[in-house]
Amino acid sequence: VAQEADQKNTATTQSEEPETISTEEKTTHAPAPTLSKPKPVKSVKANWKIKAIQPGKAVIRDTISGAVKSVEIGGFIQEIGKITDITKKNGKWVVIGKTGEITQ
Repeated sequence: VAQEADQKNTATTQSEEPETISTEEKTTHAPAPTLSKPKPVKSVKANWKIKAIQPGKAVIRDTISGAVKSVEIGGFIQEIGKITDITKKNGKWVVIGKTGEITQ
């Protein structure tokens, strides 16, 4: 009977001990984003020549097929991608695309 009482007291004592709660917050750090270098813009001299131009709009001509195309910002030309700007650069007009440009 004494052993049973000792076991009960031990069990009671063990369960009465307060739980320790960690107040430290676990912080996880995401890996730093890698910054990619901007792709160099290539100047396309192949097919297209500027025939007429003004800020935001241009008329270009394919020197091989003779096709004429009117383009503006947001338009698409196969060789230079989506047109992001049509402006003067270093004193010359330029149609700037995501992957290249057509210069005057």
